Amino acid sequence: MIDGIRVREVDDRRVVHFRYEELVRDISTPIAEATEATRRRFTDEELGTFVDFLATLNDGLRKLRPAT
Repeated sequence: MIDGIRVREVDDRRVVHFRYEELVRDISTPIAEATEATRRRFTDEELGTFVDFLATLNDGLRKLRPAT
């Protein structure tokens, strides 16, 4: 079960808002740190090549989608 913070609406106690900021921060911070550590291993030129590769791949995959 995912835990969040339950906050009741002041004007209507039947309404409950769930807040997950702390949970999201706990999950996303290590991912962001690992991403940054990995990114630092590559030069801007290498990263540019990778971005170009991904853009070209996305274009090719987009062409495979059936027309809607």
